[in-house]
Amino acid sequence: MPSTWTANRTTRFSCSISATFHDRPPDHGPHGPSRRKPGQGTGVQFYRFELAVPLFQLGRGKFYGLIGKSGSGKSTLLDLLAMVSQPTQVGSFELRTGEGAIDLADLLKRGRDAKICEVRLKHFGYILQTGGLFTFFTVRENLELPFRLSDRRPDREAIESIARTYELFDHLDKKPSVLSLGQRQRVSILRALCLRPDLVLADEPTASVDENMADIIVREFKSIAAEFGTTVLMVSHDTDLVGNLQIMFTR
Repeated sequence: MPSTWTANRTTRFSCSISATFHDRPPDHGPHGPSRRKPGQGTGVQFYRFELAVPLFQLGRGKFYGLIGKSGSGKSTLLDLLAMVSQPTQVGSFELRTGEGAIDLADLLKRGRDAKICEVRLKHFGYILQTGGLFTFFTVRENLELPFRLSDRRPDREAIESIARTYELFDHLDKKPSVLSLGQRQRVSILRALCLRPDLVLADEPTASVDENMADIIVREFKSIAAEFGTTVLMVSHDTDLVGNLQIMFTR
């Protein structure tokens, strides 16, 4: 796949990638999903689908909304951009930061997993649709984890300040299991933002919160984009919520 992108000072992130998957309804047993080969003793048909991204660019300090029907590949795209899924083909894949350009395509092609994890920790904030919190940690410990993984002292004053904004201050020393779904989602958002990443990928971050909190989350995304030059890509089904963003991708 040819490279299709020319860098400039305002472009934060660019890629030309595609991925092919074989999928079927999960066959869950007592030990989790089955590892059977396609069609082996199940009678279930496998489906092949492909997500092709010929050219995708995100600008520095921009807030983008990504909308589309269920099953159209929105979450898959975020997984590819966050490098938690392996693309089948990579043409160009690059992140530009204040420190220069990072050739992500080269890291993927060479299988440099440790370096990919380092780049993701330092430059990416990924907000999963399921939250992705560690249940054996308290809320506070979950929020401090990115600092500890990057060998930095947790900024407890900043954590407590933003926890108040998200109505989580009184829950900092509780385990995620006692929180509501919406509260856990807010913790996941805070954890992704605490290191001020260059790129925030948010998979329906407002799906489990009320309208007022959804507005607070969107305002926070807009604020970090404007103040810190962070690039934000948010998946949402709420066209009213993302309808006033600078650029919207539809599928």
